[in-house]
Amino acid sequence: MNRRQWLMVIVLLATWMGVLRYNRSVMMSGANLPAPIMDISASPSKVSTGWTILDSSGKPFDWSKAKDKLVLVNVWATWCGPCRAELPSLESLSKNEKLKDKLVVLCVSGDDRPEQLREFLKRNTLDFPAYFVPELPSEFVTEGIPATFLISSEGKLLASDVGSARWDAPEFVEKLEKLAEKTGS
Repeated sequence: MNRRQWLMVIVLLATWMGVLRYNRSVMMSGANLPAPIMDISASPSKVSTGWTILDSSGKPFDWSKAKDKLVLVNVWATWCGPCRAELPSLESLSKNEKLKDKLVVLCVSGDDRPEQLREFLKRNTLDFPAYFVPELPSEFVTEGIPATFLISSEGKLLASDVGSARWDAPEFVEKLEKLAEKTGS
């Protein structure tokens, strides 16, 4: 190849790398995700709570931290693009001041091995805990991921949603605030 052809290859590779980097940053920002549509059940069913979930260091989650609070369980995987795209909004929701003492957000990785979660967390800057579950209770098994479940302070499944969403959308935060007031969370 002559010099001109090499230059063209380098320019094409640089352009391709730029497009990949841009797409990754847009995907990880979650900017284009819709607000969640979670219809609250009129007759919620009881679900398992207290099942074992482990943080990235292998320490079990202390379920007493969820006592008298709403619990949002998000089942995701490190290899799932839509799952990764909604993580920033879940992080933002977990830090929402209005919901601080009313909501616990549990992002539970459905990966096969805890090492996959640890490697993902090393490569990505998330400032909230992510968990691994050795065995997912049957109530939380769905056809697809991400899957998100809203559990009342009494341990009842209020709503569920499959698919990615912007969990910190103002209309959803407002819905959670009202629900927390109504249920005494």
